[in-house]
Amino acid sequence: FLGCETHTFDPTLGNQSFVGSDYATFHPWGLGEDGGETTVSVRGGGSFSSMSLTSIMKALGHTGRRLDILKVDCEGCEWQALPAVFDAIARGELLIDQIQIELHRGTFEGAKSLFEKADSAGMRVLHKER
Repeated sequence: FLGCETHTFDPTLGNQSFVGSDYATFHPWGLGEDGGETTVSVRGGGSFSSMSLTSIMKALGHTGRRLDILKVDCEGCEWQALPAVFDAIARGELLIDQIQIELHRGTFEGAKSLFEKADSAGMRVLHKER
């Protein structure tokens, strides 16, 4: 779509059809820790087996490729998944220009820790909604 390679990941979609197949490749995978179990509250809730972003990129043959934008809206998995993403960015293992994140049901300490990891990775907050 518009010269971009776009991948969408959603382990909660089940038997519903993916409506974006004209412009994106769908994967029924969940973001989190490798081999972890993540619980979400969308579509009636449930849990799924998760993969790290590093493992997802490896599975797609994208190791070493730069992501222009990573959009994360995973209904709670961000607290498990993103610290490892920021650590990998800080080590130079992941190349990501911009991350757009929706944060769900977190604590002040959890958010503080997440933003500190983002800062350590050289990421900066450009916009925050209340």
